[in-house]
Amino acid sequence: MASSIPTSSSENPILKATAGPLLRTWASRILVVALAVSVIFHLTGLMLASVYRLGLGGGPGAGTGTRAPVEFAVVSEAELASLQRGAEVISDVPAPIGDGVSSESPGTRLTLDDMKASDLLGGGDAPGTAFSASDISGSLGDGAVGAGAGGGGGGGGGASFFGVEAQGNRFAYIVDVSGSMSVGGKLEALQKELTQSVNTLLETSELAIVPFSSQAEVLGSTSGKATWIDANDRNKKGVTRNIATLRSNGGTNPSPAFVLVFSMRPRPDAIYFMTDGEFPEQIASEIMALNAEYKIPIHCICFVSDGAADMMKVIAQKSGGTYTFVPGPRP
Repeated sequence: MASSIPTSSSENPILKATAGPLLRTWASRILVVALAVSVIFHLTGLMLASVYRLGLGGGPGAGTGTRAPVEFAVVSEAELASLQRGAEVISDVPAPIGDGVSSESPGTRLTLDDMKASDLLGGGDAPGTAFSASDISGSLGDGAVGAGAGGGGGGGGGASFFGVEAQGNRFAYIVDVSGSMSVGGKLEALQKELTQSVNTLLETSELAIVPFSSQAEVLGSTSGKATWIDANDRNKKGVTRNIATLRSNGGTNPSPAFVLVFSMRPRPDAIYFMTDGEFPEQIASEIMALNAEYKIPIHCICFVSDGAADMMKVIAQKSGGTYTFVPGPRP
């Protein structure tokens, strides 16, 4: 007798018994796969986000070779003009006299080297430009004036002449031996001060002495050229003997002496300039023009007579040196 086979799970008890477990097994597998895919997707997203953050968004210098954008401050033309006006106000503060502090700007220290000759003299720096000493009369006080003793660029050593200190290693002495120095023991006082100054120099120092009257010559030079002398013991003795031979005569013209000194190589760290008389106003302009580029401190000394005081003070201030008046031979 033929039997009929069920065609559906509801009719087939075997299929009906196995269908449930199979469906549950596949459902669980699909769920596991879905969870794995989800985990991988989210981990990949987190990794990409971290790389992006570290490489691009982690702040200045973060990542490999990527830098934060540079920020620029934008200043308008009006603001720039305001800043420039402020700078002009600072540069227009009057130069200090004596203690180096402007009375119009308390506590503001100015550099005398920044002053132009035209600001002090009413003229230019060019040689031959004359000025009137009366234009500055009364604007400069008595006594020491300038940026302070010293100022030479050589460093390491020092010198003293008529009690005026200077810093550096190379010192030029431009000293007046005109006819007026022959009276009142002035020449003898000069010889004494020169000798003391030379003998107290360090052996590492160099010196040149240039006496002037109507003309100028380098003391002890046979060629007439200005050359440096090492301040060793042997040379000091020779220089001392030459100082003793100085004689006074002629007029007062320091210009040739400064031409000789500024021709020296290397240039001096400091210059002593001593006179007992007056000289033409044009010469002061010539001296400042010669020194305009180098700004070598010139320590100016008026000896016994202060007739050239106004011009000497201007030369000192323009160079960053000092001015001193010595009333007479020191005991």
